Amino acid sequence: MKSEHPLRVLIAEDSPAVQDTFARTINAIPNVRVETQAFTGRAAIAALRKTRPDIALIDLSMPDGSGFEVLETIRRDEEGPLLIVITFHSEAMIRARCFELGAHLFIDKADDTDKLFDLLARLGSGEATIEEEKESANCDIAERHE
Repeated sequence: MKSEHPLRVLIAEDSPAVQDTFARTINAIPNVRVETQAFTGRAAIAALRKTRPDIALIDLSMPDGSGFEVLETIRRDEEGPLLIVITFHSEAMIRARCFELGAHLFIDKADDTDKLFDLLARLGSGEATIEEEKESANCDIAERHE
């Protein structure tokens, strides 16, 4: 079921180029919009608490608090956002730690960004729901959508 209001996305990413690319791509998806962006871990935590987005894209390597710290501080709960880690650090141990800290999905920026944008389009269209994505959480997006 399609939401009445656009899904709100937070992008926590320290690279301005990646932020810009993600924001332009996401804002072109119907019924999905970037609500806020953060370049540091501390700013990401503050933005998550203030804006309460539907979806949070969290890079692991940020100044002033890593993505791990963001995940640890903003634990997943029924009211919280769909937490999606976006990173180039895709080692199994890192993935496992992200899920342990509450991430719902893990995106390898080198290989899986198209799958991320496809997921956001399905969420925006109502073909998928955030609740369904949370229920089938704790895996790489590549494993779920092959």
